[in-house]
Order: sequence, then C-alpha cells, then structure tokens
Amino acid sequence: MDEKEKQLKPNKKKVKWFNGKKKLLFLESIGNHRTPRDVKLKNLIKVLEKNGFVIKNKK
Repeated sequence: MDEKEKQLKPNKKKVKWFNGKKKLLFLESIGNHRTPRDVKLKNLIKVLEKNGFVIKNKK
C-alpha cells in the first residue's frame, strides 16, 4: 500500500475479550443437540455440583 491508501483506511483496534486467556471451566459433556432440555439441565447441575458450585433451586 502506498501512503494515500493508508490514509483512507482507518486503523482498526483489535478487541481482546478474554485478554488472550481463553479457559474452559469444565470438559464434561452435558448432552448434544438430541438430548432433551430437562436431561441437559440435570447433567449440568451434576457437573456444577461436582466442581464445587452450590445450586439452590434444583428441579
């Protein structure tokens, strides 16, 4: 690019959402696209409790 093209294009800043540190909380699967919602919810609650979260309103 020559100088004229550089002046026409504004400089875009990259947005860093995770400060370069993308980290997964858990690796367990709670279901796939064929799993019903209530089963996914039960599996999610199990995984969260296993990892130390406290769930108050369980169904």
